[in-house]
Amino acid sequence: MPFVTAVTVLGSLPWVGSWMHTHQQAGGWVYFLSFAALGGVGFMPTHAYSLLGGYAFGLRLGLALALASYLVGGLIAYGIARLASGERVVQIIAEHPKSKAVHDALVGSGFGKTLLITFLVRLTSSPFAITNMVLAATRVHIVAYILATVVGMAPRTGALVYIASKWAAHGQSQVLKKGEPWTATIVFTIVTFIVLLIIGYLGNQAIVRVTAGKPGQRPT
Repeated sequence: MPFVTAVTVLGSLPWVGSWMHTHQQAGGWVYFLSFAALGGVGFMPTHAYSLLGGYAFGLRLGLALALASYLVGGLIAYGIARLASGERVVQIIAEHPKSKAVHDALVGSGFGKTLLITFLVRLTSSPFAITNMVLAATRVHIVAYILATVVGMAPRTGALVYIASKWAAHGQSQVLKKGEPWTATIVFTIVTFIVLLIIGYLGNQAIVRVTAGKPGQRPT
């Protein structure tokens, strides 16, 4: 379902994004509430939605709306997962020593370490819906959850919003000036995705190091 939604969002960028751009106030509310509802239940992928925000609202407003949408959607998902999981997830984790070691590193080593690990998780390209479920079910502190969601998702969200804002700018300029080259935007897009992959890899490696119970021991 998220894949189908992503294809739908990306395929509708020219007309949905243009409508939101033309009707900034109404479009902003539609954008914000759509992800708060659909993203909160795991039906809206963040990457496609970031691109829509940049295409429709530009860098500044697009980034602000995207992060606000992700925060509210994440809080809705957090509440749903906490209610649905009960204590069973924690009990299952406790039955597996390695999983318990990761869990203890995540939520049992103080607020600072919890915030750091949650931030690293958000920094990577981990699926938003699955990450919400895991963090909520393992009882991550709500304040750490909120801070990590906003700060951790800002780099990749900002990059995608910026790319889409350039797509929109080129699309509008094409109407005025035929044949304007797309080379710079294409190169920047490729470079940005490479950088995001590197950030995701480094974030995953950092999570392994932080959650390791002993030097050289990698939890699974």
